[in-house]
Amino acid sequence: MIRQHVKMGKKQQNDRIRWRSHEVGRIEAFTDAVFAFAVTLLIVSLEVPKSFEELTHDLFGFIPFGLGFMFLFWIWGLQHQFFRRYGLFDAYTNVLNAGLIFIVLFFVYPLKFLAHTLVDMLFLQKMELPVTDMSKLMIVYGSGYIVVFLMLALMYRHALVNKEELELTESEVFETTTVMYQHIMFLAIGMVSVSIAIVFPAQPFFSGIIYAFTSVPISMLHRRRGRLHKLKFENKGA
Repeated sequence: MIRQHVKMGKKQQNDRIRWRSHEVGRIEAFTDAVFAFAVTLLIVSLEVPKSFEELTHDLFGFIPFGLGFMFLFWIWGLQHQFFRRYGLFDAYTNVLNAGLIFIVLFFVYPLKFLAHTLVDMLFLQKMELPVTDMSKLMIVYGSGYIVVFLMLALMYRHALVNKEELELTESEVFETTTVMYQHIMFLAIGMVSVSIAIVFPAQPFFSGIIYAFTSVPISMLHRRRGRLHKLKFENKGA
């Protein structure tokens, strides 16, 4: 228990936004259970393999499982960070959080299917899915991706609306706005991907490859906002 508080303290010290919640609320506990269930749905197989060939097949399946797991873990981390920072448990936040976990559950099978398809293409050099169906898959995946980051962006916007109640400092308002912009950028990238898949259904590669360049605009945003934060607050003790 002591080590847990020490770890939480270190994470809080590295965050520009003061943590206002340290205990897991009911809505967070429910959300954790939903994410755990979503990860369970990603598991390769619930049956014990009956031959070495089946074992090899299942082990290879852990590659797409790992990809899906990393994505879900990332989204869970973003949601967890929000509640640690603001401790908002009002009705509007609960509705947004419910929308987030609902889309996560919807997202699991398209995510799993896409991960398996990508692994087959990259490692087995085979493409069993028709090109037009691949574009449809990218539309489904992108739509879920968009809604996930829409919910997160709205949650941070709600924190800004309640800045006086939360007693956010000017520095915290600035950082909250930065994170909201970040989620809007993720959302926009998903919209571009879906648009490409709709306009160019015969070129699903371009719809998917755009996600590989996500770090470019996000890094530019954080560098610019980081410089502004340093100019505005670091020398003022905000």
